[in-house]
Amino acid sequence: MGRGSTGPRRARWTPAAHAAFGAALAALAAPGCGSDADAQSAAGATARPTVVSGARLRARFVEAHGSRVHVGFFDTARNEDCTFARVGGVLRCIPSAVSVSFLGGQFEDAGCTVPVAQLPECAAGARYVAVEEPSVGECARRDPAFRPVLGRATAPFQGTPGSCTPSPIAAGASVVLALGDVVPWTAFVSAEEALVTKDGLTEKIAVATDGARQTVGWQVEAWQADCHFRSLEDGTLRCVPDEAETHPLGYTDASCTRAEYVTLPRGRCAKTDPRFVLEGARTRCARAVHAVEEWTPDTPAQLYADSGGSSCFLTSTPDAQSRRRIEDVTASLPALPRSAEGTSRLVPALVADGSGDALVPGFHDRDKGVDCSFARAADGTLRCLPAAPEAVIFATDGTCTGGGLVAGRLGSASCGATAGRFVRSRSAAACGVRWVAPPVVSAEAVTTRVFELEGAPRAVSDVGWVAPTGTCSRVTSVAAAVDATETNPAEFVKGTFTTE
Repeated sequence: MGRGSTGPRRARWTPAAHAAFGAALAALAAPGCGSDADAQSAAGATARPTVVSGARLRARFVEAHGSRVHVGFFDTARNEDCTFARVGGVLRCIPSAVSVSFLGGQFEDAGCTVPVAQLPECAAGARYVAVEEPSVGECARRDPAFRPVLGRATAPFQGTPGSCTPSPIAAGASVVLALGDVVPWTAFVSAEEALVTKDGLTEKIAVATDGARQTVGWQVEAWQADCHFRSLEDGTLRCVPDEAETHPLGYTDASCTRAEYVTLPRGRCAKTDPRFVLEGARTRCARAVHAVEEWTPDTPAQLYADSGGSSCFLTSTPDAQSRRRIEDVTASLPALPRSAEGTSRLVPALVADGSGDALVPGFHDRDKGVDCSFARAADGTLRCLPAAPEAVIFATDGTCTGGGLVAGRLGSASCGATAGRFVRSRSAAACGVRWVAPPVVSAEAVTTRVFELEGAPRAVSDVGWVAPTGTCSRVTSVAAAVDATETNPAEFVKGTFTTE
């Protein structure tokens, strides 16, 4: 073990572990019901069910081309979809809920008795609002309170029952939702967490009181560290510890290739320092994962810093109390292929979801050569659309009545993304709200258009942007726009929801 080490420095990684991880990939995308030949072929004899329906919770899937991906459960007692999340310190199958920090003391009625939440239009389909309670101290947070949505309100009121007056709608809000009484957590099915370890990888499974089962996460067994799948700069897909953070690194060479120290900020919320840090790269991808060792009094002669990949320069030695030695443990983290083997058009894969570098269960479209995830396409049909970044689409004539199309203000593609020639554009503006349990597919009114890009970015002027409301807004210039052609939704595989 290294200096100041508190645990093993290398996870055990064997051919058997690689086979188990291949099974994990298939289980993630087509959990254990025996109907997906591609998934079963990839999993082999090590495959085992990781999703099981219970007496009350029935497993939900999206199916297409003989493959399917698990998307949660249907709670037959409450007549709603749900997925497992930890609330109140307990795993429960909770429905989708949009999160708000406070209600603002506004109400639906002139008696100021029925509270309301003001939200963007894209949250209009929410069935629940999770009201976050004020934090306790600097770091601790309380669980939100779930309130059901009773319906839309028109003109809100504010005050108290004895002094209730009309209130204006907040800036940026376009929908006012009336809310019911708080739903107790005990109304939702609870589960215990079971751990199943094989060759260095631990699967975390929610085992519900009604018998339902679902994989809810993974751990690197040697570290007992929760992890998520993500691509690294070298092209490998590894289970990277969730707690890995980004902090300034100190290099011992003038080329910034040997990272041996990290500087941690003081006054952190956490009572302990992080056990892992990420090393950045010139690309969006992380280059390496380092384990943080315990404090050591040794003082390096000199240290260099990397300025985002553009240069390596001599830097001052950080304060000894905030400096920690680090050790590269990237190679010890389990690796697996990004997609399973198969002959059908869609094969199970781990894909980008647009919210970060963590990969989620999805598919690889072998005909298109891109990863895809299900969303409601422009024709209103559920389809496996390229897992591509969001973009704003502009009309080159400035009046939105003719001319060509260009894509601008492109979002960042996730590390290792395979849909580089495509972008998505939704019919409603980005929600800008946080979901405690996100919906599987956005509200039916929100559709996604897919555009194929061609050519190099260029500056364009006097273009038009069609807002979600249908109005055309003139835009003076767009700095980096790319020619875009809308694809026919029928090109992408159609999916259907099924419930066991």
